[in-house]
Amino acid sequence: MGIRDKRYHLAFLVAMEEEVLNLLRQDNALLDELEARVERNEFADIEEALKAQVANAERIGKTRFLTIKLPTTVREEYNVEVDCLVAIMGIGKVNAAMATTLVCSQFQVDMLINYGFAGAIGPASPNTIYVADSVSYGDVDVRGFNYEFGQVPKDEVFYPMPEKFTQALIKDYNRYSRFVGYGRVITTDMFINDTALKNKILENVRQAQANTGNTSELLCFDMECAAVAQVARSFGKTLLVFKEVSDGADESANDSFVDQAYDNQTQALRQAINFLFISLPRIYIGIMKKRESEKLKA
Repeated sequence: MGIRDKRYHLAFLVAMEEEVLNLLRQDNALLDELEARVERNEFADIEEALKAQVANAERIGKTRFLTIKLPTTVREEYNVEVDCLVAIMGIGKVNAAMATTLVCSQFQVDMLINYGFAGAIGPASPNTIYVADSVSYGDVDVRGFNYEFGQVPKDEVFYPMPEKFTQALIKDYNRYSRFVGYGRVITTDMFINDTALKNKILENVRQAQANTGNTSELLCFDMECAAVAQVARSFGKTLLVFKEVSDGADESANDSFVDQAYDNQTQALRQAINFLFISLPRIYIGIMKKRESEKLKA
């Protein structure tokens, strides 16, 4: 059976290989298989084996695809495996849009998750998870034709996430950690490392919020999620976005990002994996309820 022949509970849309490796480490069966191959001297160690999985992933255009199974427990003693598709998008809005279109059109997927690094708008607190209540563009400007800043013509000013669901996930996570924020993620095709530029974008976004009566807290900048959200909306797919802090979107951002995303990636991504596994039972239950509802309508 090919990877396009089955139905997946989740599709992870991830920009960087470094963010994918920690996700692969959560698949126990995959780790057992790779450890056996290390013992047969096919690889020097498990890290080399994991990187080979990423390098040899199935490709459609530039997007690479892997499949994993994530274990979780629902309703106390009911152990399940969550079937997941992993799409390695590449960095930037165009790569994100292409990958999301492929996931939505070529695969059977119940829910999309975009996670990865982001630059904090406020104080950059390490090990903080930001959960999006909405996402919007920070480099789209068609105000000359009476659209709001960030609004793609004839589309949404911002793309909302499922509020009751995301609030429930935060409630679950707050039982274990206080390092969680909830609000708007702003997407640009720029790596924000200039305070003046950051403040200019924020001024425009806040004006758009005032014009539309939106009060979301502005959390962070990334380079993909609004494009993911725009495509997901067009296909009617549910999307969850959460980000881990890598930098402060200021003059220190370059060095901070390198430290968090490359030199210290395991620690930087630990909170993201923790959030995922704390959230996974509720996500799985929600997906299965949706599937049952679809069966009743059929």
